[in-house]
Amino acid sequence: MSMTLILGIITSIYLFLFLLLNHFFGRAHLSNGFLFFILICLVFITLFAYAGETDNQVILSFLMLCSFFLLFLLLFSVFIIIFRALFNGIQMIRHEGLSLANSLSLILGISMILFILFNCWIMIAFRGVSSNLLLDNTVAVLLIISDLAAGYFVVLYFNFSFASFFYSIYQPLRAVHYIIVLGSGLINGDTVSPLLAGRIQCGIKIYQKQTKRKRRPVVPKLILSGGQGSDEKISEAQAMKQYAIEHGVKEEDILLEDQSKNTYENMLNSKKIIEAREADIKKCRILFCTTNYHVFRSAVYAQRVGLRAEGIGAATKGYFRYNATIREFIALIKLHWKKYLIKMILFIMLCFAFSFLLMYMSEHSEEIRALLQSLNSHFN
Repeated sequence: MSMTLILGIITSIYLFLFLLLNHFFGRAHLSNGFLFFILICLVFITLFAYAGETDNQVILSFLMLCSFFLLFLLLFSVFIIIFRALFNGIQMIRHEGLSLANSLSLILGISMILFILFNCWIMIAFRGVSSNLLLDNTVAVLLIISDLAAGYFVVLYFNFSFASFFYSIYQPLRAVHYIIVLGSGLINGDTVSPLLAGRIQCGIKIYQKQTKRKRRPVVPKLILSGGQGSDEKISEAQAMKQYAIEHGVKEEDILLEDQSKNTYENMLNSKKIIEAREADIKKCRILFCTTNYHVFRSAVYAQRVGLRAEGIGAATKGYFRYNATIREFIALIKLHWKKYLIKMILFIMLCFAFSFLLMYMSEHSEEIRALLQSLNSHFN
């Protein structure tokens, strides 16, 4: 067994165990998405090394097929993203109506087309036309910076997608004591919407599963969290309570939290309710239910208020989820915009530093080769 294969196996196992620990103790981190992607790449490379050493044609053929598929996706990923964004945007407007929130995927698709056209126009317009070397270099640098910034956010979005997927595979194995259901807007000011009904049903399903257990059934409390908007006749929590009772939840098992205006307050106020009832909140197992695309950001807010809770997502329509995921990503960036701005600047600086290093090594390749040979002879 070669050193490459041994190193690949050890690194993959170590990274898998690290991700497993994160899965239980800190799943709401974007770094998990990046680490998950690295783990997949490591496993892929390790399998390639194993197939090459053992001459296993079955594994090798499968890996080659996967490689060609990934290469195809990489080459045409921009066009695939643009097509999907435009198609989804049209679907959203047709089904949900025209609004800024419903047009995010359409705006993304159009913005990507305009960005590509702008890049092409700049390259054509300034190629061999301007005699001002300083202007040419300035435009080139600005173009590279804009491309790197766009690339950074594309990578960040895929990282967010991986992290969200990694978070969503959680399923509660043990009984929970509290189930927080996060509210959303009501229809006509007093009626539960299909989206909100999905969240409540998600909580009811876990509630019924626990109460019907034959061995030591645990009756959890449902915390229905949602305040009253300016266009609503009753609070979201009150409407959710009526819906839950109609679908088999006992009134004494329901706790109302009707002061929240956003997800942060949902988590903060729900935590206060639990703390008022429990001597030690750390001994409680807490779960929150929301829509699948909203789970990751909700978990981030739960961490911010110091609430140890895991999230479960209710399913929603495919066309709605894509647009909503973009909205969630924007909201997450807005939440930590300073941190991501600093990281973007560092990323651009690192790319420039690496480029200058490659240029220097190319210009001084003979000197570097001679230095390496002298070092090699010295140690030998």
